[in-house]
Amino acid sequence: MGLPKRARLQHSREFNAVFEQNTFRVSTPGFLILAKKNDFTYNRLGMIISKKTAPTSVRRNLVKRLIRETFRQTQLGAFDTVVLARPPVNRETKTQLRKNLSLLFAELETKVGYQ
Repeated sequence: MGLPKRARLQHSREFNAVFEQNTFRVSTPGFLILAKKNDFTYNRLGMIISKKTAPTSVRRNLVKRLIRETFRQTQLGAFDTVVLARPPVNRETKTQLRKNLSLLFAELETKVGYQ
């Protein structure tokens, strides 16, 4: 199941705002997560998984599903979040991906909680 429309970053200007004004950044070799406070009362998510990072659509869709699943379980508050996948994503197992995403979002939750 996908995210509701209001919970997604849909336009390039929304992605650019996160890239230019991010206040929180966490990363592993496989992922980079950027976040910035938004003016809404809910979280929004944007994902960037290129063909270079995950060559097959099956792999890209798996990564997107895992990101959405982890995002739903995270309580950030009102933030715009962008997740960028990096090339090691293609070599990791589903279990490793899930674990890395959980750790990253937990770290992001901790950082956001301190602000």
